[in-house]
Amino acid sequence: MSQPFNQNQYGHYDKDGLPVAPPTYPTPQQQAAPMPMYAAMPQAAQQKSWLVAVLLAFFLGTLGLHNFYLGNTGRGVAQLSLTVLGWVTALILIGFVFLAVVGLWVFIDFVLLLLRSGSMSTDSRGVPLN
Repeated sequence: MSQPFNQNQYGHYDKDGLPVAPPTYPTPQQQAAPMPMYAAMPQAAQQKSWLVAVLLAFFLGTLGLHNFYLGNTGRGVAQLSLTVLGWVTALILIGFVFLAVVGLWVFIDFVLLLLRSGSMSTDSRGVPLN
């Protein structure tokens, strides 16, 4: 792409045709700099407790705390929202439908946790429960 009057001394242009400085490349001394060993090592994932998840599902399951504990924040927010919506609309009787749906959902989560099956056998990162 040519620019009128050759105003750019570098000869490099961005995607909009505006002049930019040429890219800089590291010198051989900068390329040979060693990386620290601790930067390349991955951190060990800490396991979540199976017993804590089961107790949270049993006692506070409708609030979705077991899902928050396991890192499934989307599920936890959905369960908490449905529970709050159910209690708010319980005065007009439609809320009991929401509460029944959340109750069934939590019961299924509780059984899956007890059996350590499905998505309830690991946390959101895929680390098995201990």
